[in-house]
Amino acid sequence: MKEQHLPINSIKSILEKKGWIDIPSSGVSMYPLIKQGDICRFVPLDSKSSLKKGEIILFACEDGRLIGHRYYGSFMEKGVSYYLFKGDTNVRYDPPVEKSCLIGKLTFIKKEKVNIRSDSMISQLWGTVVISLPALPRYCKRYMNFKSRLRI
Repeated sequence: MKEQHLPINSIKSILEKKGWIDIPSSGVSMYPLIKQGDICRFVPLDSKSSLKKGEIILFACEDGRLIGHRYYGSFMEKGVSYYLFKGDTNVRYDPPVEKSCLIGKLTFIKKEKVNIRSDSMISQLWGTVVISLPALPRYCKRYMNFKSRLRI
C-alpha cells in the first residue's frame, strides 16, 4: 500500500513546486479530444473549489496507474467521499476514486500542431456533448475499432 502512494506524492510535490506538470497521453479512452502522444498539462486542484462536471481530472487508480478522465459526480458512502470518472470512449465508469487519489486538473493539451485549452469553446463543447449523450462512447469505440481494422 505504501508504494501505491509514492508516485502520487511525488507528482503532487512537483505540482506544488512548479505549479504544473506535463504528462504524455497513452491509450485512446479520451479520443478524439486527447490522442495517444498528446502532452497534457495538469495544475494542482484547488482545495477550496469543488470539481465541475465535465472537467478532466488526473488521478491514480488502485494499482497506481495515472488516469486523466472526465469527472461525472461524487457520492458519500460510510462517511467517505468517492468521485466518478469516465473516459470519453469508455462505456462504463472507472471504479470510484477517493479524494486522496485526486492529483490535478487539465488546463491544456499540446498536440502536434496546436494547443487546446481546457476552457476553450471546442473543449467545452465536446465535454458537454459527451456528458449529454451517454450512447456516444459506443459510437466512438465502434469508429476506433473500424479505423484500426482499416490499418491492417
